Amino acid sequence: MEVGVEVKKNTRGNPGLKVVFCEVPTNIPVTVAVQNPLTPETGAKFADAVSRDGHSVFQDLICPRLVFLVEKRINQRFGLLASRIALGDLNNFDLVKSILVSQQVLRRRSVSVPRLHDLPLQREPSARAGTRGRRQINTPTFLRSFNLSRANSLILDYTMLDGPFMSARGIELSTSGEISTPGQRTPFGPRPLALPTTVSPSLLQLVVSDYVPNSLMYHGHLIGLFNTRIDSMTPQLGPVMRTTCDMSTGSLFCVGDLFPTLRDLFPNRDVAFSFSTIKAPAFIVRQPERGGIRFRMLGLIDVAVLGPNGDSPVGAMEIHIDASMKMKMSSKSVRGKVNLETIRLVTRSPRTLVQDELDDAGFLSREILQRMVNDILKQGIPIPVHPLFKLQKPKLSLAERSMVLETDFKLNRNLIRQLIGEKLA
Repeated sequence: MEVGVEVKKNTRGNPGLKVVFCEVPTNIPVTVAVQNPLTPETGAKFADAVSRDGHSVFQDLICPRLVFLVEKRINQRFGLLASRIALGDLNNFDLVKSILVSQQVLRRRSVSVPRLHDLPLQREPSARAGTRGRRQINTPTFLRSFNLSRANSLILDYTMLDGPFMSARGIELSTSGEISTPGQRTPFGPRPLALPTTVSPSLLQLVVSDYVPNSLMYHGHLIGLFNTRIDSMTPQLGPVMRTTCDMSTGSLFCVGDLFPTLRDLFPNRDVAFSFSTIKAPAFIVRQPERGGIRFRMLGLIDVAVLGPNGDSPVGAMEIHIDASMKMKMSSKSVRGKVNLETIRLVTRSPRTLVQDELDDAGFLSREILQRMVNDILKQGIPIPVHPLFKLQKPKLSLAERSMVLETDFKLNRNLIRQLIGEKLA
């Protein structure tokens, strides 16, 4: 069969399909066998007659069914399919659940005749996620505080910005890629993007603007996603979070060695550092010869000493970080690892956190601070490709304000079966 399908953007920013033509080529032989004819002669005549018209008979049987499958069933489900997915759902996206929930919302709103593109993102919070959220507050550790996969309030937008078109490369299209919180717009946009001049031999060539990680950083900053706390209960770092070193823990170094004034004012006390971002961290992507990927962050560290009655705030300091970054690819995200090049601590409480001591501490605490920043980036930056596609060993290169991914892919067969099946299951 020869089938032509036109792909356009529907009202929700998903693909909309239209069958342009459906034909059975006449040069394909059609063989007809008749079982149990009245006589061999009548059977032969009937088979010969059907063979002569076999192409049109087959076409009349198959093509209407194909048109129904594509233009009705698949388009209806594309129309209900959310074009925005919560970051926490990326690894376990459930197409059936997304469509069924959209159908339920559509029925509830049928009285007011809503438009499909007005429907909100459909994502039901799970009890398990709520439990993890409560545990995170009670257990202040690096990894839990910076686990971006639990950022269920952040949404990755796959919306098509315009209809796809054919070129010498194949099919080209543009999608949003914005990461945001519902109802909150990103106050900046991406630089103009273009595919590389060389045509990739891979099935998929994807240019990802550094707008994607920067929108993640902006909205993550707004919701306090990067806020964390380091204290005596923090794995690996807990023993050093004291003003006076405790030799019984086996630690020969503690926070008091970095801040002698704090140690003298509050001897033999546990210390807590609470980190928050003052403004959104920034990613700047350029070609390797122009510096590669740079990461900048301005944060605030509130310092408290611990006692039987809880925390007692004793000071605060700003932390200014400028770092280079190396990226690694997986099938779902780009993960970064930073190398801190500039660390500057600026006191906001000069009586307890003396600036001269902070100048020395910035150098001595490089390992702790580098681990903190890398934990912020641990879960990676999502690749804005819909879960219908499974990327295979993507390769990464850098361009001006963008990352270029080249990869082969497989279609997610489970999601395809769900999309075209008679019933959602």
